[in-house]
Amino acid sequence: MEAYHFLIIASIICFIIEVFVPSFVFASFGIGLIFSTFANYFEFSVEWQIYFFVLGLILSFIGIRPLLAKMDVSESTNSDRLIGMEALVTEPIAENEPGRVKVEGDFFQAKSIDGSKIEKGEKVKIINYQSIILIVKPLK
Repeated sequence: MEAYHFLIIASIICFIIEVFVPSFVFASFGIGLIFSTFANYFEFSVEWQIYFFVLGLILSFIGIRPLLAKMDVSESTNSDRLIGMEALVTEPIAENEPGRVKVEGDFFQAKSIDGSKIEKGEKVKIINYQSIILIVKPLK
């Protein structure tokens, strides 16, 4: 087996590790190893193979990693879009007990932010949510 075969195997191992440790560090090493593999295949000196490795490592950190960081999607739910919207109380919200509100044609359970009572027909603003229950405050 040639030396470049070992470099390819090492880069594949780096990519496999990256699957389990998603930080793009091991993938950057894998890319650096691929650059080094090309240098080895074309029989460059060991010094140049190291230069190619470092070049691939730097290019992946500077070029690719920031793009992947921009594409990173934080966990969000559809409930996030409800925050700040107005809703209509369809079933009274009792003290520290949930009632129901209507938002854009959909009905949700809701609790008052301060535990106060809110009557049917009042308008409320959605402040937050806990699991599937919206947290609301009355509009005045």
